[in-house]
Amino acid sequence: MKTGVLLIAAMVCSFASSVYAATYNISEQRINGDWFSAKLSLGNVVYYRAGNVLKDGSSLFLDYYPGDCGNPHLQIMTSGPESMSEDVDLYLDSFVRVDHKDVIKSSSHVTASRGDTNVFTSFDSDNPRKILEALKEGKNVRFKVVTDEPFFFTFGLNGSAASMTLASSRCKRQSDDPESYFPDTSTN
Repeated sequence: MKTGVLLIAAMVCSFASSVYAATYNISEQRINGDWFSAKLSLGNVVYYRAGNVLKDGSSLFLDYYPGDCGNPHLQIMTSGPESMSEDVDLYLDSFVRVDHKDVIKSSSHVTASRGDTNVFTSFDSDNPRKILEALKEGKNVRFKVVTDEPFFFTFGLNGSAASMTLASSRCKRQSDDPESYFPDTSTN
């Protein structure tokens, strides 16, 4: 029970800190193993998230945006105890590997804002489908970001397939909603 409460608290904190000073409403939360899925909304902006939040302050997120549900945004957020002394904006080589399967070359964009305690690392690849499928099939995913002193992340994948499928299907349902064809036309 305590673990579930801690996971939900960590999940809520990670949502709040990962939205850059905006406070998103969180709904439709569901926990699957080590992973979760949820709907985030702020005004007319809505997206769906699947992810894994670790106790060490690292979080892996896949964000599914209506209208582009097939291309989720993959990022890792790390939270530290100290604020950043300056802005960070780096493009680096990186690699993704699930268990002992093929290493997938990717690129990463590392960003942080001065005064913030969070660092965001977004990943992109020539073959993003390969990364997404691998995330659904293994036990652990490992990320390597290449710098003078490379840094590494490891996340468990128990529940990843269910959470990713749920976030994707909710995103598609939102995209197919008749109201989605008429954004910003509310008469209220």
